Amino acid sequence: MKRFCFMASIAPPSLVTAYTRSDMAGKSTSGPSWWRSSSLRVAPACPSMRAITHILSPSPPRDTHVNFIVLGLSFLFEGASWWIALKNFRPSLKGRSHWEAIKRSKDPLSFIVLLEDTAALIGLAIAFAGTSLSAYFGMGVLDGIASIAIGLVLALVSAILARECKSLLMGEPASSAFIAALHEAAAAESAIARLVDVWTVHVGPRRIVATLRVELESTASAVEISEAVQRLEERSKIAFNGDVVIFIKPFTS
Repeated sequence: MKRFCFMASIAPPSLVTAYTRSDMAGKSTSGPSWWRSSSLRVAPACPSMRAITHILSPSPPRDTHVNFIVLGLSFLFEGASWWIALKNFRPSLKGRSHWEAIKRSKDPLSFIVLLEDTAALIGLAIAFAGTSLSAYFGMGVLDGIASIAIGLVLALVSAILARECKSLLMGEPASSAFIAALHEAAAAESAIARLVDVWTVHVGPRRIVATLRVELESTASAVEISEAVQRLEERSKIAFNGDVVIFIKPFTS
């Protein structure tokens, strides 16, 4: 944050905000996802304060050639990162729209990088427009307005990330289709008289832990129950197309 504030004192606000976002996107693969999303929320703070000062006390723009070079290189690098993130995210579309795939995704890393890079490209475009208009009209206030617009873009993306990651961080249950498949598999087992309740939680993009409260047949032996649980796990793995761990809790009426 000290580096961001130092840059804000010597560079146009929109360029500082764009650099702040670009610099953080370059480190988007390090650290847990909650840290990256919280960092995205903190990023606009210092440049936005500088932007307000720039609007209240505007100064004529200085030589902007270096700014345009930095913005151009940043757009090039961010564009390459965005294209790679988009290619990696496409397999999860499965005929759905990008927004629907993001909402249904159980792997936040797959869409966090894509959304962050998208915000970066939008921010760089706004920074370019703000710097260009500020230099053309000689109005430093336009650069401050562009910086605030970039901050709003970052705030919007961080809100989307917080919303989409909240359920995954707290433990998201499996889909209704998977739970229905568990009921069908349990009904096919002779050792299980009735499936009473099912609790499921995603512990990873391709891993589910399920606890089944079942009423067992009184005549079922321990071996038959063990074999039934194994078959349940195998069928549930096929239904989920991933790893499933099942725990059985006997129920007595």
